Amino acid sequence: SRCLGILKLTGKHNVLQIERQRKLEGKIVWGVGEGQVCGSLWRLLSEENTRKKPTVHFLSAFIPILQTNSGPGLTGLITIASHLVKQAKKEQLLGSSAEEKAVVHQWLEYRVTQVGRQSSREDTRTVLKDLNAHLEDKVYLAGNSFTLADILMYYGLHHVMVDLTVQEKEIYLNVSRWFNHIQHYPGVRQHLTNVIFIKNRLYTSAH
Repeated sequence: SRCLGILKLTGKHNVLQIERQRKLEGKIVWGVGEGQVCGSLWRLLSEENTRKKPTVHFLSAFIPILQTNSGPGLTGLITIASHLVKQAKKEQLLGSSAEEKAVVHQWLEYRVTQVGRQSSREDTRTVLKDLNAHLEDKVYLAGNSFTLADILMYYGLHHVMVDLTVQEKEIYLNVSRWFNHIQHYPGVRQHLTNVIFIKNRLYTSAH
């Protein structure tokens, strides 16, 4: 399969050295954590691309490095994701105007520094409150356009949204509405489970 890939975990968290391919729901899943995010993004952007999937190593538990055919490896989720978007010639996902590009980059940084480093329930609540306030009058994180920020934020929040109670989903109603929209965006969800929402609650108070 063109989706075959290898993930190697290295660094101080070197409990394992993994070279594996795993199948879930008939799809190849590329490693774990941010490596899985990179693999999901690669599949989303490259459905008609026959290029061999690149290899990702880990500098630490949180810092992926993409091996490229030329030059040094690319370090960090934002750098790798932006490279994959440009390689797929889908630069619109990075923003169409200078202002939108700045907003997209802002939320990509938030995704890495805040969402990617949650260590407590309080951290999670803070992230959900931030996003809920921001999304009150917006369809997407950057406003009216679907961007890379929405994709990576969706992957980063999936494990959180899966565990929310019905009451918590209603507390963070704007996040729930946005998340439900993104998980149904063509090609985004892939192997991840569908998070169930009560749709009449999501949209009766929509702006």
